[in-house]
Amino acid sequence: MTTLTSSLEAELSYYLDGWSTILIKPNSKRPPAPWAASQHQRRTPAEIHHDRSGQTPWNIGLICGSISGYTVIDIDPAGLEYYQTVLSQLLPPTRTHRTPRGGFHLIYQYHPGF
Repeated sequence: MTTLTSSLEAELSYYLDGWSTILIKPNSKRPPAPWAASQHQRRTPAEIHHDRSGQTPWNIGLICGSISGYTVIDIDPAGLEYYQTVLSQLLPPTRTHRTPRGGFHLIYQYHPGF
């Protein structure tokens, strides 16, 4: 297993995996600028290096959909019981990430219309 030591390494790793990324403001879920273009064109490694060269500790946002090849279902803490009793019976097992607020993300391969 590879351990990434910086957000630059993480973002470049996501780039190599084919994922489209955006900057996210520290301690936030919001980007510092409009991000619609990232749904159609990935940032280049040079742009990633440039954006990470300053002092701001940006978080990383991953763009879902056809550009990155995956879909994410966000289960908030308030929806955990519904997920456990209903959705978990309907959805296939998949990669799951915990979220900082106690929910989780179900990550699936992208399929149009899903």
